[in-house]
Amino acid sequence: MTLQAPIAAEVGESRRFFHPDMETISREALEALQFQRLSKIIRIAYDKGALIRAKWDEAGVTPDDIRSLDDFRRKVPFISKDDLRAWTNRTGDPFGGVLCVERSALRQITGTSGTTGDPTLLAHTKLSPPTGSSFWNRYFWEAGLRPGDAVLICIPTTRGPSVKIAMEFGLVPLLVDHDPRELPRLVELSRIYKPKAMLSMSTPLVIALEKLEEDTGVDLRAIFAPMKMVAFGGEAPGGRSLMLAERWGMKVINLLNAGDSSVVLECSAQDGAHPWEDEVLVEHVDPQTFEPMADGEIGELVVTTLENTVDPLVRYRADDLVRLTRQPCGCGRTQARYKVMGRAGDEVVVNGKCILPRDVGPVVESFPETKAGLYQLVKPQRVLPLLRVRVGYEGQPDLNSLRSRLIERIGDALEVPVDVELVPNEELLKQGPPHKIPRIVKS
Repeated sequence: MTLQAPIAAEVGESRRFFHPDMETISREALEALQFQRLSKIIRIAYDKGALIRAKWDEAGVTPDDIRSLDDFRRKVPFISKDDLRAWTNRTGDPFGGVLCVERSALRQITGTSGTTGDPTLLAHTKLSPPTGSSFWNRYFWEAGLRPGDAVLICIPTTRGPSVKIAMEFGLVPLLVDHDPRELPRLVELSRIYKPKAMLSMSTPLVIALEKLEEDTGVDLRAIFAPMKMVAFGGEAPGGRSLMLAERWGMKVINLLNAGDSSVVLECSAQDGAHPWEDEVLVEHVDPQTFEPMADGEIGELVVTTLENTVDPLVRYRADDLVRLTRQPCGCGRTQARYKVMGRAGDEVVVNGKCILPRDVGPVVESFPETKAGLYQLVKPQRVLPLLRVRVGYEGQPDLNSLRSRLIERIGDALEVPVDVELVPNEELLKQGPPHKIPRIVKS
């Protein structure tokens, strides 16, 4: 690999962090850097991003009004995924009114998975980031990966950028489709090349791995033993997935989407995922009042890209409910970290009680017939007289008995009236992208 020498020379084998000055930067220095970069981004977004300009003009704000981070948080309007979709529907612009370059300048277009609706397009004017500048390098290095290490890549929606990012660091990518039918090949590649990481694992793959283990007797602990990290993407692993991961010796690191602005991973301390605040300004607000939440409390994640001049998002409401803190992490970093608690739009209110999908998961996984943890909350509106749950099952169980047991157990756990619809696991898996299913459906 030609990139091994530059990476090694830049960092030094014994260094704990890839960019120690930035990863352990003081809050005062970080905020000064953020405002410097923010001032440039908001000018570009206002001048060239049609949606941003329309929202700011409506609010009576211009970039000249923003003279501090506090001004930005007090004066600048939010945008949401619904705003982007509405702009697309009204104008035909597939980029939702945030593209700030001519389309002829684009060299790559990727997108989100679109689990909750149409995917958000992500535009790039370069085919890969400059050597050594990718924020991924910080995750790779701290996890213990080094140039020359092999890595399994089975990203379901954006494999191209993932391959280039890995190669920029000096990793050797082994490509596998994010498909349960590809698992025998994944196992064989792992036996031969002993990859040091996998990007990424998901609930459907965990289900298929357990079936492969049962059918073939493959020693999955031996397969995952060389790996320093297995990034679990799409959604956080449920209780059963974590139990199986522990049995297989899988070192699970959560991989999250930071409001369509970037990808964030947990560090070795596993006490939250680090969004790089020199590249993304993060806030968390009360989803009803939009007031800032105190450090350590739960609020809706809001992001502003600081380095993306192609399709910058400015005060973009991610719909993710997060517990965010800026206190120093156990890994030694000083940049913020957060844990995703759910999605603001996923909340269901039954008899005055607020319920999120994560409240149902442990009960569903406790039954052998539904241990895969495939379920959905049926939510035609936010407030409901009873909780409707669609649950996937495997095999040929007594459906009447299973339904009665689920209704009783979920109702006892959540203290609300419950109705349960049972469908085969295969039917639920067809409803989403390869790595997850929609947890909320309208009907």
